[in-house]
Amino acid sequence: SSAGSANGLASRQSDIEQSTFRKEADDATELLSFDDGFNELVAYEENHGTFDVPVDAGKLYSWVQRQIIPYIQRDMGEPSSMKDSSFLKLKEIGAFRNLTATERRWHLMYEELRKYIADHGHMDGIGAINDSLSTWCYTQRCVL
Repeated sequence: SSAGSANGLASRQSDIEQSTFRKEADDATELLSFDDGFNELVAYEENHGTFDVPVDAGKLYSWVQRQIIPYIQRDMGEPSSMKDSSFLKLKEIGAFRNLTATERRWHLMYEELRKYIADHGHMDGIGAINDSLSTWCYTQRCVL
């Protein structure tokens, strides 16, 4: 039934919202500094031959996730919270060189969604404010 699928979608949205912010709150208590995270990332790549850090890598995974958005913004010439020195270090080792244009867009749209939820406490009404974010959210729901 459509009511059942609507309830299922609302439940998934709620799960995504809650898990995203719970994870960020948990990670906030034990953040790696840029230099510590960078050194761990270099060591990880030396040991595993890749910068694709899995979720179970804990703090390093969280550190990498916190670098992606500012790095992409900086790389695209947009305003970013990332320092010049941090951007250059990550670029020099090629940490995010394998991100496709689609992956870069996904990360940027996810960040917009995260900010929207932080500001409004929910995902309702996105289309009235940001049509491209609304379309992206719809697309994400279709692939779930």
